Amino acid sequence: MAYDQASFLAGVAVGRNLKSYPSLMRNRAESIFAFTVGAGSTEQWQFDFTLDFWGEIFWGDGSSEVIDPPAFGYSNLVTLSHVYQGAMTYRIMLIGTINNLGNPFGLGGGGPKTKVISIDTPYPLLRGMGSAANSPRDADAFLCVAMTKLERVASGLLSNWATPGVYESGNSIFTNCPTLEQIPAGLFDRIEYGHIPGTIARERLYQSFQNCSSLQIIPHGLLDNPSLSIVKEMQSIFSGCTGITQIPHGLLDQMTGLELVAGAFRNMGLTDIPPDLFDHCPNITGFQYTFADNAGITGNLPDLWTQYPNADGTGCFRGCTNAANYGSVPNAWK
Repeated sequence: MAYDQASFLAGVAVGRNLKSYPSLMRNRAESIFAFTVGAGSTEQWQFDFTLDFWGEIFWGDGSSEVIDPPAFGYSNLVTLSHVYQGAMTYRIMLIGTINNLGNPFGLGGGGPKTKVISIDTPYPLLRGMGSAANSPRDADAFLCVAMTKLERVASGLLSNWATPGVYESGNSIFTNCPTLEQIPAGLFDRIEYGHIPGTIARERLYQSFQNCSSLQIIPHGLLDNPSLSIVKEMQSIFSGCTGITQIPHGLLDQMTGLELVAGAFRNMGLTDIPPDLFDHCPNITGFQYTFADNAGITGNLPDLWTQYPNADGTGCFRGCTNAANYGSVPNAWK
């Protein structure tokens, strides 16, 4: 579902003034964030939410709750709980200052994560992001990890993260989301992928879509953002995406800094591999299990053992036994 701010604001009570919250916004614009939850249960069910926030939360069933700002400082960590009725889905909307989104967003699994069906607006820019004085929170990583009922996300999910240095890591952003139906084509387009001096570099896309078994395609141009050229590691990015049969041509053309692609396309539903997939990636030294367990490949495997004679190709083509040239693959790459 495309994000349309006007349609979301239209659902707010008539006469609500979005600028009516106290001046403790610390010169930050208010954020609007909405997501849909459901339990599939005919009984009463509860949704718990822990976050650092002040403003108003609309629960999607006609009720809302005002969270007062802190008396001092920035932090206002609260734990909220709401009881819903029946098998309907409900859109939760936050309007206010969002310093940090905790559970169900972030590390861990189970609990409220399993009730998130969709993320309907762009993810908010959290306090500290994009500032050399405050290293970015690791919100870019693990954003939707283990949301086992997640079906869709807003097309501009990361559009608020355009500040240079905000986005350093796509680690596990959708890991173990088996019902996710598609990746927004422009997911990374507005990111100024970079590193803030004085912080720990996390320049990698590690397990970003691992085990998203309902995905059918990798959008053409998904990784076309030129700033992705600094990414060095892309382990297991699509591993376990068993519904994907094709890798789009040119997928890695901007990934010129890649050094490690271990398990990147392992255990998918691939039927072939573009022969020029890595032509713009001259620095790769690790191909461990990159295409392992893709028995559906029937065309020729790229001769990476020739293109990268000094790379570690352990298990790179393990199990690709139906490929036309499998017999020519060196044992060290099987």
